[in-house]
Amino acid sequence: YISLSLSLSLFSLSLSLSPISNLQSPNSATQGSKRPSLDIAYITSRILAMSFPHEDSHHANSLWEVREFLETRHPSQYLVFNLSGHAYDTAQLNNQVADFAWPHKQMPDLEKLVNLCRNLDSWLRADKQNVIVLHCTDGRLVSALVVTAYLLFLNAFTSPLVPLKLFTFKRSLDIQIISPSPSQLRYLGYIMDLVGTKAYKPHSTSVTITALQMSSVPLFNAIK
Repeated sequence: YISLSLSLSLFSLSLSLSPISNLQSPNSATQGSKRPSLDIAYITSRILAMSFPHEDSHHANSLWEVREFLETRHPSQYLVFNLSGHAYDTAQLNNQVADFAWPHKQMPDLEKLVNLCRNLDSWLRADKQNVIVLHCTDGRLVSALVVTAYLLFLNAFTSPLVPLKLFTFKRSLDIQIISPSPSQLRYLGYIMDLVGTKAYKPHSTSVTITALQMSSVPLFNAIK
């Protein structure tokens, strides 16, 4: 964690005028809380991630707990981004919820991913007190991909590795650093290319492989 701590220290120094502000926030909102079932964490002081908010009050991370937390700390200045593809009663969060259905085990179209980053940025820049709250089904991989994409979109990092470490550290996940698939990393690379100093234009249309023709039958046994 030495290299990560150094990277985060340097990152914190560069954020005084940034829409993501600084990293001097509690790792978890449950620190000092009387509700250990609340699963929400500050990735930066203005970007939060949590697990899915359940309507059942007896379930961990219930909607009423999330609402009470957000209304206490960020009254009327939060916007929740639902990446799970599952609906719930958004009225309990004052309808301050934006739905973005993330494709299962895939990445969204690059245009949609960039537009999502722009929406996050637009909300944070609208008021210096605004915060965003991201959640997927478990508040892990997909949420980590969106946070990483947005930090790369801001040119805050030059590699996905450090923001992924940052997310794991801030979420206090008792797992190894979140490891995206090669295709997910490639899309994060596209974000870096788009905001880089050199002009970069990806293909304007998507390409779908409909058939794969082989000149001979491949042999998959150990002898051949």
